[in-house]
Amino acid sequence: MRIQKLYIKEYGSFSEKEFTFTEGINLIEGGNESGKSTLLSFIRFMLYGMPRRAAGETVSERERGLSWENGLAEGNMDILSLGKQYRIERRGQIRGRGGRESYIESSKILDVETGEEVFAGEVPGKVFLGITAEVFTATACIRQLECTDMNGDEINASIENLLFSADEEIDTQRVQSKLDDMRRVLLHKNGKGGKLFELEAEKSRLESRLDAAKQAAETVIAKEAAVEKMKAFSEKTKAQIDESEELLRLYETASTLKRFETLHAYEAQHDSLEKELGHLCREKGYQNALPDRETLGVIDKAISTLKEAEQKHRLSLAALDNAKNAPCGDRTLAAFYEKTDEEGGQETLCALFLRTLRKRKGATLRAVIFLILSVLSLAASSLTLLTDLFAEYYSFMPFLFYYLLGGGALFALFAILSLTSSKKSKKDMATLMGKIGLSDKAVSIASLTEHIACCQKNYALCQRYDATLLAAETTCKENEAILDKVLQTTSHMLSAVGVSCETEVGALLDTLGETHAHFLEVCNERERIESKMDALHELIDGLREDLKNENEAALSTSFGKRTPSALLAEMDIEKIRLAYNYSKTQHALNEQKKIAVEKELIALNSTAETPARIDARLAEVVSELEESRRKYNAIVMAYETLGVASENLRRNVTPKLRIRAGELMERLTGGKYRDLGVSTEMKISVVTAHVTRSIDALSKGTRDAAYISLRIALAELICKDNMPPLLFDESFSQLDENRTHAMLQMLSEYTADGTQTLLFTCHKREGEILKEIGRFHSIRLDA
Repeated sequence: MRIQKLYIKEYGSFSEKEFTFTEGINLIEGGNESGKSTLLSFIRFMLYGMPRRAAGETVSERERGLSWENGLAEGNMDILSLGKQYRIERRGQIRGRGGRESYIESSKILDVETGEEVFAGEVPGKVFLGITAEVFTATACIRQLECTDMNGDEINASIENLLFSADEEIDTQRVQSKLDDMRRVLLHKNGKGGKLFELEAEKSRLESRLDAAKQAAETVIAKEAAVEKMKAFSEKTKAQIDESEELLRLYETASTLKRFETLHAYEAQHDSLEKELGHLCREKGYQNALPDRETLGVIDKAISTLKEAEQKHRLSLAALDNAKNAPCGDRTLAAFYEKTDEEGGQETLCALFLRTLRKRKGATLRAVIFLILSVLSLAASSLTLLTDLFAEYYSFMPFLFYYLLGGGALFALFAILSLTSSKKSKKDMATLMGKIGLSDKAVSIASLTEHIACCQKNYALCQRYDATLLAAETTCKENEAILDKVLQTTSHMLSAVGVSCETEVGALLDTLGETHAHFLEVCNERERIESKMDALHELIDGLREDLKNENEAALSTSFGKRTPSALLAEMDIEKIRLAYNYSKTQHALNEQKKIAVEKELIALNSTAETPARIDARLAEVVSELEESRRKYNAIVMAYETLGVASENLRRNVTPKLRIRAGELMERLTGGKYRDLGVSTEMKISVVTAHVTRSIDALSKGTRDAAYISLRIALAELICKDNMPPLLFDESFSQLDENRTHAMLQMLSEYTADGTQTLLFTCHKREGEILKEIGRFHSIRLDA
């Protein structure tokens, strides 16, 4: 197959671009980001469509191929295949609504001569090359840094299919898979499923059913006989039950009449006790009534209340005497403490005392100073008058004498005023001290504090004494009033029950004790009688309730002349009941067994199968099982034979592939490496004169050359007469100058028969070498 022309309407960064190619080598040159890889991707898009994102890819081929402007990928490619011209048209677009996008793609193949669509619905790459997109990428499409990246399993499968049937689509593994599916239908690998398993299971079930049917027939005969025997036993036990029931009915009638006799005896006893209780009420009751436990409780409470009130009154009198005899403080000193409180308290009084004392001392000190100054001034004025001691001052102080005389008089006046103030302070202090019972002589702040503390102590003693005495008097009066009230209440209570008494406490307590003892005796007697009456009343009510539906007269008439007591003495009721219960139990158990056996008979008759019919079906299953086993053995044999043949075919193909790859490698390396080893996983080893080495041990350029040779050999082997164009995308970047020259020389010779090669590069080296080698077609992509 040869590509003649490409038209790119929208793809990646390309828009409205057209490229023409020739047979032989086509050199596509361009710098980085000029679109070389995009052009190669477009060729694969035309042949196989847009692939999905591969594992590990951050950006998918689809994201790189869709137009950057409108999300469209569209174009066509003219090709020449087996002498005929075809045009491949393909369009892909992203569509979406509401934030959800989907990719839609369509393609068609046109016959250029007729313009008609051919190979409708088929993949162009598979139609013209006969290989899948994965095999195309692993053989004919050689990208930079992907020379050694080959899917060995995919390639091996394609080789095997082509050599087996000349059709890559006819997959031997698929045939094996179908055989395996057929085998699985007959029998699963674990042996627990499939037709064989089901037939074996049905055979086992039929054999079990046949045995069960034979046993069921025998069981039916045995159970029918057992049912007849059980019916006879039921009739016998029913007669025994009827006889025992008649004896029990007779016993019940006698027992009922006996209960009537007991009822009448209880009623007579009850009437006798009622008369005895009435006599007790008349003889020892009061106001037509008998005392009860509640009355005794009232008397007990009255006794305890009276004792408690009397004791409280006695104790309150003793407390009053103690309060009167308790120590009392000096009421004079207590009165002085009240004066202290009137003056503001101890702190205020002490502060006032100190302030008055300081005022008095200050006034006395000022009087002494002014008196001294006055004496000095008068003495100086006398000296001035009698002598010439101050004559020299007369010139500027002619009235000095008068000044000194006036100053002495003024100082004397101040001294008199200060003495007056001191006396007033002393008088005030004497007044203050007198209020609290102290003389102003030899009074200090310590003595004042001590005196106030003494007054306070006496004041507290007097207050405590008065409060205690008042409380004792109040309590005594209250307890006396309570005692009087209790005495009155108790007297009234005794009068109400017909007992006369005195109001003195001791006598009243004695009367209460006697009354309590008498009432207790009456109460005990009353309770004894009432207890018997209550017991009889309960028995009478019980018997009446039990016998309310019984007719004593009718029972007596039907019973005959024998007394109930005589009949009850003759009958052994326990033996009769035991015989009745035994017969009833045996009858019930027999009926249950009979019903169970009858149900089993019904179930057996409804489910029992005819042994002859089961035997016929068993023969059919055995025949079908043998036929299925023959089919299963044939499928297993075909599966194993096909697997062995497939493995042998792969082993036979590998030498051819190794030889052809070695020839190409020899040309690329100038004869240095001619022997290559190729595994079934498409891994290469190099065979030298001395040792076999893995290709990974050689340089990167040598590895690239080896895998390029292997890819070309694979393309020849798989595609045969319809070789695809060989696409090289920067595939020679790891090769040195000589090996690049050898590679291009080999490609030039290789394409001489019409095979097409597209060489994508960003270097000038390939173009210069090709100019030396010979003819090629050059395409320049602007970056």
